[in-house]
Amino acid sequence: MDDAISPLLGGHQHGQLIPQHVNPPRSVVNIPDPDPNNNNVGTAVAKIAEILSSCQESLINGEEMSIPYRTRPTRRAAASGNPARPRPAPSVVGFPGRSAAEAAKFTQVFKILQLSLSALLSGNPITKRNIYYQCQDLFGNSQTVVDRLVDDLAYTLGLGRDFLNIVATSKGLVAGPVILLTRMFAAIDASTGDAGVLIPQPRNIGQIDFGTTQWVLGKGYADLATRQFVHTLHSARPELPVLALVDYDPDGISIMRCYSHGSRAHAHEQGVTVPSLQWLGVRSDDVASRVARGGLGFDDQYVNGALGSINPLTQRDRTRARNIIKDLDEESDNHDVSCRRELQVMLFLGIKAEIQAMDDAGDMTAWLDEHMRGFLYGDVM
Repeated sequence: MDDAISPLLGGHQHGQLIPQHVNPPRSVVNIPDPDPNNNNVGTAVAKIAEILSSCQESLINGEEMSIPYRTRPTRRAAASGNPARPRPAPSVVGFPGRSAAEAAKFTQVFKILQLSLSALLSGNPITKRNIYYQCQDLFGNSQTVVDRLVDDLAYTLGLGRDFLNIVATSKGLVAGPVILLTRMFAAIDASTGDAGVLIPQPRNIGQIDFGTTQWVLGKGYADLATRQFVHTLHSARPELPVLALVDYDPDGISIMRCYSHGSRAHAHEQGVTVPSLQWLGVRSDDVASRVARGGLGFDDQYVNGALGSINPLTQRDRTRARNIIKDLDEESDNHDVSCRRELQVMLFLGIKAEIQAMDDAGDMTAWLDEHMRGFLYGDVM
């Protein structure tokens, strides 16, 4: 599974970029500014300034400083029905606090708020990576500390992470006959480069020229910016099919549902899902066909590596699959019903398969042609 998502947009040629004050052709769509009056930015500035001012006042008065801080709900917390769980984490972090760990966390959160306020006032976004490397001694040996604190702060303030003017370093790629025009009128041609181009921050996209794009295909890990981008594409052209290509394993299905239904970790974020997303593959039928072509059965010889991209489920995989099934409502939509069935088949067979299991000596063209024909021409598999 790739680490970054690569939305692919199918088509053959480009249209021309049209200034936003001119009526664009059908292929060109203007993207509304998500915060045209800077209301969310103003709210973020006011909230952060109030917190920092309160800390300054407490310091002057010789009192303990505190910052509101709530941790986003996790799968484990949501799934636990044990009333005897330890008391919930406090809704503030203080200095000097009750321990050295709390004092350190306060310092980390305070620094992020300072940098966020500076970024908001200057209008220049700052990346989580920059925050980490500016204060590496403060955040230790892992950038995940910054990632977690930033998202928790956005959750605490009731805002999307973008409105803190803190962004993630671009990871996702987009490839295909489409041109993106940023709000600063920079054109990004997604047909250039062998692997496509980096996705810009979605809120900075002002116009999309879809050309003759006929479909959108996503694969890989669903980072927040790329999920926002896919949502933007779908909102601009809802008639275009949005398809997901993921590994046939619990993580692949979880990634796909992150596209379609979102995640608990970013439940406070807006505009990050595509509920109408369709599952292109890989499914159990695809795996069965591949095994049949190899002249094998679902036996020990097979699961022990006769086909390198098809392997037995690990105990972690089984636990992950059961947890996803628990999250699925039995009376939910057809997409979730299909996910439930495939997970149950997966557990029964005890196998998983990578996307690469479907290729022919590294070429997936035939498999993609066969499967996408059904989605594009109405014969959905």
